[in-house]
Amino acid sequence: MAVSPGQPVSSAVVNSNFISRTDANTNSVSIIALENTDPTSGESIANLQATLNGRTFTLYGEQSVSSSGPINLSETQGLQYRRVSGDGGAVVTSAAPFGTGTILAGTIVRCIGFSATNTVTIQNSNISKGALLNGSAVLGLYEILDLQYDDVIDRWIEINRNF
Repeated sequence: MAVSPGQPVSSAVVNSNFISRTDANTNSVSIIALENTDPTSGESIANLQATLNGRTFTLYGEQSVSSSGPINLSETQGLQYRRVSGDGGAVVTSAAPFGTGTILAGTIVRCIGFSATNTVTIQNSNISKGALLNGSAVLGLYEILDLQYDDVIDRWIEINRNF
């Protein structure tokens, strides 16, 4: 069996093409190597098929963002759902809204405001690790801003907003 471009992931496709079996008529596996699946590293694959299909966001708890501070970001998760509110009131993030650390190319972050009064403003900022927006975005209660990181230009680009 061969894998075709665009073919959906299924157990039959994975078992027949990517797993080395000791015998073609059994389900015993002699070798399987998945990178970054050690639970002690802080990341693990909880649902391999969902991860391979890339259709689920990793959900994070609410973060109180400090004035001029960054929104937290995982260096290993490509789809992130971040709930944010201002720490003690309305805040403006740093010009690099997710900090200046390593960012996985193509990462998509969905930011959702979690307070009507403690809003979080992400600025339009054309700097390294900055966000290229259609105007600054003020995230109030349940307002969403989707951003994607482009490693070639080293900027976050606005994909969508619901306000």
